[in-house]
Amino acid sequence: MKKDLYPFKLYVRLKPIKTLFGLSLLCNFGIILWLSWYVRPQEVPIFLHHNVLFGVDLTGPWYAVFYLPLIGIIILIVNLLLGMFLYKKDKLTSQVLALVTFFCHIFLVMSAVLLVFLNV
Repeated sequence: MKKDLYPFKLYVRLKPIKTLFGLSLLCNFGIILWLSWYVRPQEVPIFLHHNVLFGVDLTGPWYAVFYLPLIGIIILIVNLLLGMFLYKKDKLTSQVLALVTFFCHIFLVMSAVLLVFLNV
């Protein structure tokens, strides 16, 4: 059992991995705080998606905006586990996966900011 956990410990101790996943987690908590601060429970549906061609094309309940941080956590966990398994075979691929996770969270932050500005 300890032999199986050793690559995970090595993977987590890498500085780029710690930095990128830490920044991704920080982005996710920032999204939660940003949405919690500006989106209040309400009866009226809020705008969830805006398109340049058609305008608002998706509305829903207020709590649906919190699907963004949920998606972010799922991406983070899946990529962390996938990176751990890929680390045994190729270190560079696991680091690229951590970078992709961070970029996904950057886009989620931009989506959360635009979602708040769309509804305010």
